[in-house]
Amino acid sequence: MKTIKLLIIFFAIFGFKMVSAHSLWIETTPFGEKNKTQNVRVYFGEFIHNFIDPIENWHSDVHEFKLYLISPSQQTTAIQATEHPDYFSATISPTEEAVYILEVGHPAKEVFGTSASESTVNLIIQERRKSATLTELSSTLDIEPKYHYVKDVFQDIKPKDGPFLEAKVDVVFPSGWIKKFKENGKGKICFKSLKAGKYEVAETENTKKNRCSKSIDKHWSTNTSLILVN
Repeated sequence: MKTIKLLIIFFAIFGFKMVSAHSLWIETTPFGEKNKTQNVRVYFGEFIHNFIDPIENWHSDVHEFKLYLISPSQQTTAIQATEHPDYFSATISPTEEAVYILEVGHPAKEVFGTSASESTVNLIIQERRKSATLTELSSTLDIEPKYHYVKDVFQDIKPKDGPFLEAKVDVVFPSGWIKKFKENGKGKICFKSLKAGKYEVAETENTKKNRCSKSIDKHWSTNTSLILVN
């Protein structure tokens, strides 16, 4: 039986600083197997500080998110999530040996002046080889699921239309130290994993949007991924 490796990618969009520290994120086991059920949890809070909001305190109506599993053959399946005091749980069962995308998202109903928030999260389940599984996200952070201690970590920043040039990327090290990197002109960054642990990589862009016939001039788009280093 082949093992399906997991790569967790978090994509969160927020419109103002009070909310920008909070995001949805997905947690699951680091490895999965074909035709085997695996558990998934969806949280909301501040991942860096390990702060989890109880569902009753989730921003606006973010708790009404929709959860979908996109298969390598481009089949989209709605996944039912069960509410708990501080997270939602669900199960998935990959049946193909390639890339799956687990997508969760919901635009927050509340709009504050010319600021708004929206949250979407992706989790990519993949075997060693690549797949043509697609998503409607404007960009993704393309990384390998596993890195070894004190190795170079390469990160691709890929919008739908090609490399994200001039992107600025923040890397949060296991110690809590944050360092900013700029892509190398080809949509890539590279940094040293100085110790084992969890590394958070976030690329942020501020854009203007129209929503519900209203102009939003503070729409922060933050594409975040988690790298596990052994």
